[in-house]
Amino acid sequence: MKLIQFVFKNFGPLIIFYAANHFYGMKTAIFASIVFSVVEIAYLLIKKLPFTGFLRFSILLTLIFGTADLLLETPIFFQHEATITNLIVGIYFGMTIWSSKSMIQEFVEQKSGKTITDLNALLRLRVLTIIWTIYFFVKAGWCLYLSEHYSVDEALVIRSTVGTISFYVLLAVSILFGKKILTFFQKKGLLPQY
Repeated sequence: MKLIQFVFKNFGPLIIFYAANHFYGMKTAIFASIVFSVVEIAYLLIKKLPFTGFLRFSILLTLIFGTADLLLETPIFFQHEATITNLIVGIYFGMTIWSSKSMIQEFVEQKSGKTITDLNALLRLRVLTIIWTIYFFVKAGWCLYLSEHYSVDEALVIRSTVGTISFYVLLAVSILFGKKILTFFQKKGLLPQY
C-alpha cells in the first residue's frame, strides 16, 4: 500500500493522464491531469505537507505542457512532450548525483520516514540514481524516435505500454537487485567498499 501511495504521490498526474486518455481521449486526459495537479497542490497546502522536489517538477511540467496543448489546435507540445520530459527528468536525476542527497535517496527516505546514514546504502542509492538517469536519457531518445516515425496516437500507445513496462522493470530491478548491483561494482573495483 505504501508503494502505491508513493508512486501515485510522485507520478499521479502521469497516471491520471494515461488512464483518462485511454478512456476519454487526449484533451480530456490533459485537462484531468491539470485538475489533478491543482487538487494535489491544494491538498498539500491545506495539510501543510512538504512538496518533494520531484513532485514539484512533475506538477510544473504537467501544468506547462498541459496548458500549452489545451490552448493549441493540435497538440504540438504533446508530440514531443515525452522526449522533453524524459530528458528533463534525466537531467534532474543526474544533477542530484553530486548533491547531498541523490534523487533515489530522497524517494527512499520519504517512503521510510528515516534518514539514511549507512555509507554502503548511500552509495547504492547513488548508483541507482545513475542507472535511473541513464534510463531517462535512453527513453528520451527512444521517444524522439517514436515521435518522428509514428503518429501522435500510435506513439502514445507504444510509449504508454512499453514505457510503463520498462519503468516497472527498472523499479523492480532497483528494489530487488540494488544491493547486488552495488556488490558487483565494488568487486570490480569501480566503487569503494565501506
